[in-house]
Amino acid sequence: MAIHEGDIGTSIEIPVVDPAGDPVDISGATSFIIYWRDPDDETGSWTAQLKAATTDTIQFITIAGSLSTFGAWKIQGYVALASWEGRTVEDTMTVEPKVENSG
Repeated sequence: MAIHEGDIGTSIEIPVVDPAGDPVDISGATSFIIYWRDPDDETGSWTAQLKAATTDTIQFITIAGSLSTFGAWKIQGYVALASWEGRTVEDTMTVEPKVENSG
């Protein structure tokens, strides 16, 4: 399913993998953040969580105002574990424009 401008309740997910591409168990992490840069070059972050039933995926569920601009967004996850903290590889997320209702 596509992500659209203004979506509420949409799951944005970032898997955490090691340099070889293998999943990393982040279930013991104390902090999950998704950093973003929108198409207008604004930056920010969302407080994320561990996706339910996984041990390697960060998740943020959009709320009102989360996706205010359509286009290519850059996203990057951050995780803090007792023995390591760092970021995932930067990825691009496409946010599609919403269809305006004129009726």
